[in-house]
Amino acid sequence: MTGPIDPRRLATLYRLFDGDDQLLHVGASVDPQNRWEQPAREKQWWSSVARATVDWHPDRTAAMFAEIAAIEAEQPNWTTKTCCTSLSG
Repeated sequence: MTGPIDPRRLATLYRLFDGDDQLLHVGASVDPQNRWEQPAREKQWWSSVARATVDWHPDRTAAMFAEIAAIEAEQPNWTTKTCCTSLSG
């Protein structure tokens, strides 16, 4: 059961990779496995996911800033937008 999002709750920055270790997607979530259910149903690239990494952050805000930085620096193949405004703009 999930409740309201608590911004002080631990949150993750996750990265999804294909079998060639190419970065497919970067995202932030308080519950990454639950978050992955949507792309698993809807995204064509999901069948290419071979592994995931999960980095924990002290809160949702920290995870979101880490997400923006990771997307800008690592340019994943299938992440088209972030939850927030770009750090550089």
